[in-house]
Amino acid sequence: MKSENKKEVIITKEYYQKFKDNKYNFNDFPELLNDLKDEDPINQFKGLTGIVTICEEEKKADEPKNFYNDLLPYLYNFIKNYPEEFQFEAIKCLAITTKLYKKSTNNILAIPPENAKDLIDIFLSFIINHKNLKLNIFIPTLKFLGIISCENNISNILFKENIKDKIMEIIKDYPKDLYVYKKCIKALNQIFKKKDLTESYAKISEDVIQTLYDIINNYPEETKLIICSLDLIITLTQTLNQKIFNKIVNLNLLQKIIEFTNVENNDLIYNSLRIIGNFAMNEDSIFTEKLLEINVIDILKKFLDKKYEEKIRKESSFTLSNIAAGTQNQVVKLYESNIFPILSDIIITEPESDIKINCLWTIYNFSCIKNKEYLDELVQNGLMKIIVDRFNVDKGNTLGCSLEALDNLMKYYKNIKDPANVNCVELEIINLDIFESIKNLKKNNNEELCQNKINNILRDYFGVADPNSI
Repeated sequence: MKSENKKEVIITKEYYQKFKDNKYNFNDFPELLNDLKDEDPINQFKGLTGIVTICEEEKKADEPKNFYNDLLPYLYNFIKNYPEEFQFEAIKCLAITTKLYKKSTNNILAIPPENAKDLIDIFLSFIINHKNLKLNIFIPTLKFLGIISCENNISNILFKENIKDKIMEIIKDYPKDLYVYKKCIKALNQIFKKKDLTESYAKISEDVIQTLYDIINNYPEETKLIICSLDLIITLTQTLNQKIFNKIVNLNLLQKIIEFTNVENNDLIYNSLRIIGNFAMNEDSIFTEKLLEINVIDILKKFLDKKYEEKIRKESSFTLSNIAAGTQNQVVKLYESNIFPILSDIIITEPESDIKINCLWTIYNFSCIKNKEYLDELVQNGLMKIIVDRFNVDKGNTLGCSLEALDNLMKYYKNIKDPANVNCVELEIINLDIFESIKNLKKNNNEELCQNKINNILRDYFGVADPNSI
């Protein structure tokens, strides 16, 4: 294919409008591809705009065709060697086809290694020189860089070239331009999702948090922009890096995020809950404590209700299970919120789901509470029955957790046993015939982890010297 000099190619407004107004379908693709191969720039532009139209239709239908590899060399050539009209259409086409190709094959060619550095330099020059370009050049460039950043070699190049700072400069240079804000935030989100760069990007993300804080404060009514901003905060907090969490707390941004759970928009609620969930996952209990200080438990309880979308209920139950895995003070606060009846109702009445499993893990953590009054309440309200009923349902870690919860209850009451009085655990052992249930479980489950826990319970509480003889 002949490489044209930019100065020799002129696309008038008349030609541009003519080709853009034409309607094409997939049957026109062979003819349009031939136009791309033509030496006449006008025919090339016709082919390019026609193929972009087809790609846009394929995107709507979510049915990518197998023309990705055929287009790549032509699109690269237009980006490298042709003027803005070609560059815009080629980058837009590249972004659409790359995304569709990636989705359909779970693979991404994007930029062959031999072209990677050369083309990324061009894309970065568009970003750096954004003031001298039309929005329709550097905006699709941002989108494309976000799409291809999942490739290791490309992601490494982008970070080496300080892509974050370059995109942040665009935000500063377009004050109050919400369209630019949204596109920049989306690009940053895609680039920051590269997992093996966790430590690197966590250290350079504090100023991004500051910018997102400013945007969220200044444009509270711009729902799509807020959702986009929260999505990037989700990505940043998934690193569990304390600098990022501290920045959010110090800006009082966490309180703002929690306030979004009071709105009517499910996407806003869900994104806010995911950030709250990331806080609860942090190993430093101080961040879970921050959640408790602003009364997050009542919010999470509310979203367990069936009237909310499954993804919202799931995220709420997941966060509660993480709070229950915290310090003794935190799990006690959670129990004192009167959440046990809600959790047990979900476990007993609802179909099997991740929501139910998360609720199980939460109430099993209640068995760690070192308070006789609360443990009495748990047993009297059916915790041991829930555990035994799950023996025929759960396997692996979940069953192991059931046995551990049972062991916690029996161990605690064994230590405080009073020969003159039968405690509530002893009564449940008799009423539920737990010895028989444990024996049956031993026969029907051959998982090593569970077998070890079962044998320990049989020895410690039922005096079976050799559980293997059962």
